Amino acid sequence: ANVFQYEADGAADYNTWHFVKSKNGYYEIYSDIDGGNRLLLDLDMGKPDNRTNIGVYTNTESDAQKFKLVANDDGSYYILTKASGDRSAVEIEDASGSRGGNAQQFEINGHDCQKWVLEPVEAFSMTGDLNGDNSVDVLDLILLRRSIVENSSDIECDMDGNGVVSADDLNVMQNYLLGRGDIDFKTHGTPKNTIFPER
Repeated sequence: ANVFQYEADGAADYNTWHFVKSKNGYYEIYSDIDGGNRLLLDLDMGKPDNRTNIGVYTNTESDAQKFKLVANDDGSYYILTKASGDRSAVEIEDASGSRGGNAQQFEINGHDCQKWVLEPVEAFSMTGDLNGDNSVDVLDLILLRRSIVENSSDIECDMDGNGVVSADDLNVMQNYLLGRGDIDFKTHGTPKNTIFPER
C-alpha cells in the first residue's frame, strides 16, 4: 500500500507507527495497520534513486526497510534510508502541504518536507526501565536491587516473566547490561511510535 500525508485527526491505526531497532543504528518502522507487527515502511525495490516511492510491505529483512533517525535542532528528525547509504531521506513529494502528498525518497536538502516529528500516542513503560528514561542501564540495576530487598511485586521488575521478583531477575538484567543475554522487552501502554531497545 502507498504512504501519503493526511490531516492529523487523532491517533488511529492508519497514522500510527512504531520504531523497532534493527542493527547499526537502523530501525524498522511498523505501521499499526493489521495488528502493528506485519507491515513495514518500505522503499520500493530498495532503489537508491531520488523519487523512489515509499509504501508499506511485509517484512523482507532487506535494506529497503531499514531507516536511521537523525535529530535536527528544531526537534524534528530526518528519516534516512539505508538503501541510499544514508544520503537520502523520507520526504513528501514536491514539498506538498496538501492532503494526499506522496511519501518518497530524495537526497537530503534541508527542506521542511524532509523533517518529521515523533509524537507519543500514550504513556509508556518497558520491562527493566525502572526510572522511566526509556532505556535499561545501571541506574535501573540499582533500583532493581532495591526492589528485591523491599520484596516489590512491580511488573517492570520481573525480568524473566515468571511473575516473581527475585535474584533471578537481577541476574537477567546484569547479563543484559554485560551483553551476555536479552530481556524480553514487554511494553505496558506502549505508544506505537516509541523507539524500542535493540534486541
